[in-house]
Amino acid sequence: MARANKANRGLTRGESLRLRPARNPGVREERFENGILRLSYDFPVKPWASFLFRKKIIVRSLDLDEWGAFVWDAIDGRRDVRAIAETFAACYGTDEDDAIVAVARFIRELGRRSLVVLT
Repeated sequence: MARANKANRGLTRGESLRLRPARNPGVREERFENGILRLSYDFPVKPWASFLFRKKIIVRSLDLDEWGAFVWDAIDGRRDVRAIAETFAACYGTDEDDAIVAVARFIRELGRRSLVVLT
């Protein structure tokens, strides 16, 4: 039983921090004077709901504050999650371990929304 659970856990922490996030090229950016970065992206509507929206795709958006925009700007497909978090910690003077956890969670959320892919 323990062996099956371990096999299904996925990546280790070290492996996940070595992944390199890359932006989805279909994401559109809009920057506002107050520092907010709005990411807009197409989101496919589930077939059962398409009659409600009368479209197959809707546009969703996600507003990022200064910290989120910093991470988004650091995502270039070359740097891994750990390097982005270390840069974030150095720039904002935060604890490196806390930055790693926060940046990794944020990038995971961007991936869940298909805004980035991890390679």
